[in-house]
Amino acid sequence: MADRFAAGSACSQILKPLRGFRMTPGDEERGSGIPRHAIINTTMLVKTSCKRISLLLILASVAVAQQDPPFRLNPRLYNPFSDPKAEIAEAIKDARQDHKRILLVFGGNWCLDCHVLDYRFHQMAIRPLVDDNFHVVHVDIGQYNRNLEIAQRYGTSLKKGVPAVAVLSSTGRLLFGQTNGEFEKASKLDPAVIIEFLNKWKPPGR
Repeated sequence: MADRFAAGSACSQILKPLRGFRMTPGDEERGSGIPRHAIINTTMLVKTSCKRISLLLILASVAVAQQDPPFRLNPRLYNPFSDPKAEIAEAIKDARQDHKRILLVFGGNWCLDCHVLDYRFHQMAIRPLVDDNFHVVHVDIGQYNRNLEIAQRYGTSLKKGVPAVAVLSSTGRLLFGQTNGEFEKASKLDPAVIIEFLNKWKPPGR
């Protein structure tokens, strides 16, 4: 709000001399050097510019207030001692109640792009979309030697790298299995692509 007040104050100072300017009908003919239409156009231009500046300052303040946390690796993102089959079963149980869908994210803690994708899922522009529509289960693949049968079961190929994503319905039915390395280079992926994917596979009507 302070930025908005500052912008408004600055605009008032700019407009003050224009507000105080008065022309009589004969001023233009007597050669005042400032045509009446120029004063009107200048005033309108300054007012429009001031509104745009105020809006930009407000948006900037909101962006700072909602700034995403810095990127950090999460050493516990993939738990090599977890039971992914049990976690998937639990996610399906919850999904039957809240009618969300399930995201299976195959990867490992050694995979930078896996951490980047998880970071994207927690950014302000994407997190509500994930939280409101999906249960996320991270499936550890070790050094491509663990839980591979789960990826195969859910139609997800790991041949082109990880992270690899599968989407299940609220009853556990496979809706999408990654086969072309769509998320393998998550660090280079436009967040808009992730948003588009999540919107495509979220429960209908949401």
